[in-house]
Amino acid sequence: MQETFNDIDYSYHDYRDSDIKSYRKSVEELNKLGYWVIRMGKIAKEKLDYNHEKFIDYPFLKDKSDLLDIWLMANSHFTITSGTGIDSVSDVYLRPMIYINFLPLPTLNSWRFTITAPRFLRWKQNKRYLTLNECLEHCYHHSGKYEEAEIMVEDLSSEDISEAVLELESRLRGEWNETHRQKELQKQFWKKLKKWENFSKYHGWLHPEARVGSHFLNKVGSEFFN
Repeated sequence: MQETFNDIDYSYHDYRDSDIKSYRKSVEELNKLGYWVIRMGKIAKEKLDYNHEKFIDYPFLKDKSDLLDIWLMANSHFTITSGTGIDSVSDVYLRPMIYINFLPLPTLNSWRFTITAPRFLRWKQNKRYLTLNECLEHCYHHSGKYEEAEIMVEDLSSEDISEAVLELESRLRGEWNETHRQKELQKQFWKKLKKWENFSKYHGWLHPEARVGSHFLNKVGSEFFN
């Protein structure tokens, strides 16, 4: 975005940036399952250091077009995104989506078949994960706000991303085995989110298949709801 619109400072969106290398494990796992994986984008900083007959690093191809962008997003089996704009096409065409490194968590997509795997937020002072109540209080769309609040924004690891992607893939095949604990953590999340004063601003009808990633909830644990 900064390269295309260089007269505007988009550094306030820095918290949305992701390292493409952290997606390699997910691409490998999907290729093993027989999927074609197409990395989208008009301009990208670097290629993914990975070669496979069913992986296409689309931003670095000569034969790309806006129309093809739309067609690919509209016809995908599912979309992996960090919430960067073109995923709106998948949203319109009712494609299942997984949001990786998404922030702020309280504004997650709740109206589609989605899994949201947010970034981890920690207090700089004691390295403790923010609770959900604290995430609701510090619901920022600006990188500087996290700095001012002395909150560290941590990217998901390649393992975190892979776990989330494979959960969505497994759910779409109807083969995901959800534990009782995972169900309870999911219920706690939505119960608490519905009490947020800004809930109606971002959420209306809740899709029954809209979820926070099970791996994320397992990692933050029940303390997340204290």
